[in-house]
Amino acid sequence: DGHRAIMYIKGGKAYFYSRRTSDETGLKEDNTDRLWDLHTAFYPASLDDTILDGEFVANWGKSDSATVQTILGSTPERAMEMWNNGYTLTFKAFDLIALRGEDYSDELLKERLFDLQNVIKVLKNPFIQYAPVYVDNRCNYRTELNMDYTVTPYDGYSHLYEDIQERGGEGIILKDIESPY
Repeated sequence: DGHRAIMYIKGGKAYFYSRRTSDETGLKEDNTDRLWDLHTAFYPASLDDTILDGEFVANWGKSDSATVQTILGSTPERAMEMWNNGYTLTFKAFDLIALRGEDYSDELLKERLFDLQNVIKVLKNPFIQYAPVYVDNRCNYRTELNMDYTVTPYDGYSHLYEDIQERGGEGIILKDIESPY
């Protein structure tokens, strides 16, 4: 319900990139200069070379891509002014691509989510959060997951989707708990 992004931690700072590749440079679009407060916050050296996949959501008004884009699409100066006036963004992390330089893309989702949850706890940043995870109550791995999640009823995904849409959300990402990235 916002703007997809990749968060890369290096040298005690966080860098934020769009998943979109620039036609001009061939590189991922860098949004870091519009996220100064998130870039300069404290990040433990123990998390260097950690990469999170997630989404920026707005902490005001309707959190959709257009609202988030009012900061990400602005100049760095305007973004800082908005942030200082309470128009802030939260990065909701929902997957782990690398941890301390180790590629996690071949790890199973259940392992990635467990480690992602621990990364978020270490960060202790209110603007970087673990995205909600819902696990079907028929999932055989629920007792093994050892992470924060909400169990959905058998018919819960259609109702969950309807509830999210009623609250102005865009949708759900469904992933197999045994899948690689």
